[in-house]
Amino acid sequence: MIQLGYLPDYDAIILGAGAAGLMCAAVAGQRGRKILLVDHAEQAGKKILISGGGRCNFTNVHIAADRYLSANPHFAKSALGRYTAQDFIALVDSYGIAWHEKTLGQLFCDGSAKQIVEMLLDECDKGRVDLSLGRAVTAVEHADGRYRVSLDGQAVTAPALVIATGGPSIPKMGATGFAYDLARQFGLKVVEPRPALVPLTLGGDEILFRELSGSQPTSSRPPARPSSAKRRCSRTVACRARRSCRRHPIGATASRSGSTFSPTATPAGCLPPSVPRRARRCENCSQTRSRTDSRRL
Repeated sequence: MIQLGYLPDYDAIILGAGAAGLMCAAVAGQRGRKILLVDHAEQAGKKILISGGGRCNFTNVHIAADRYLSANPHFAKSALGRYTAQDFIALVDSYGIAWHEKTLGQLFCDGSAKQIVEMLLDECDKGRVDLSLGRAVTAVEHADGRYRVSLDGQAVTAPALVIATGGPSIPKMGATGFAYDLARQFGLKVVEPRPALVPLTLGGDEILFRELSGSQPTSSRPPARPSSAKRRCSRTVACRARRSCRRHPIGATASRSGSTFSPTATPAGCLPPSVPRRARRCENCSQTRSRTDSRRL
């Protein structure tokens, strides 16, 4: 971390020390650029630490450009073409971080999300990145081809500025709309954010949905049929179907052994013994009933 009294000029200033900011700073620094990485939080990668239930779902093996929604679909193609999920997996493996695959190709650390944060910080160290934490950005200006960023009253300049401060989805983690305000300041087009994947919190005076509390939705659709095409017999089966076999003749009840039968009255829903004698499939066990079987009824 750099000292407060010395802020030299840089090739690029990156605002936001989250996943995107750390990765950007590490790659740029290792390409020989002089980088300053700034965040108003006291710790880098705070959202990484809570991701994946504390184990960080760091990538997905099924990543593809067509799985991103964007006004510019070619952006994802370009980004994923330059750096793939396999590239990041190789980086994780190089640090000896154990991981496992869960549902739908999601990859999680076996240990803790702290391992990913430490890995990214080590990558920044390899690029000689200057890290400034716990310092608020009070102003951003642009003049003479350089950006001037004020950090608690101290100014630092660079010809390139990267905004990686994220969205406003988790205010308790320090998230703000800083990036949107800065984009508007420089006349950039902004797609207004809308709530997504965030809870709706209602106060005590808001009675919306209160009457539905504790209830469960019910479906009007009939229950799904078993996935298996065949219906297996139970050990004690009374003939309830129009079709039968030697083991389950019409008007008879099978014993538990499945080998002894005793004639009984024809149960409701069954055909009488006068059913046409032709080969059919038994609905109880999917065996074929022959003419001989019919004669034994």
